[in-house]
Amino acid sequence: MKPKHLEKWEKIRAAGKRKFILINGGLILGLIGYGIVGQIFMITINFITNDYNFSFFDTQFLFDLISRLVSAFPMGCLWGWIMWKITEQNYLKAERN
Repeated sequence: MKPKHLEKWEKIRAAGKRKFILINGGLILGLIGYGIVGQIFMITINFITNDYNFSFFDTQFLFDLISRLVSAFPMGCLWGWIMWKITEQNYLKAERN
């Protein structure tokens, strides 16, 4: 790790593992990245494929949105936990050298 990355990780590390996993993983990557952006992508695909029967209040749309948001948060947290482990290993390895 470069010195600037070490300093940045030390600040993140000081905030705590739980905060990193919940905020960076679950909220940012999970809900925003996968949940909301994924739904916007699906809306765009509906318009590109000329599926003009699309409605925000359609039961299929609502089911897709809810299922995407429910699955997005835990998957984002899993990603956050994996990234914490990898970055922490790299940090400890760089700290020893």
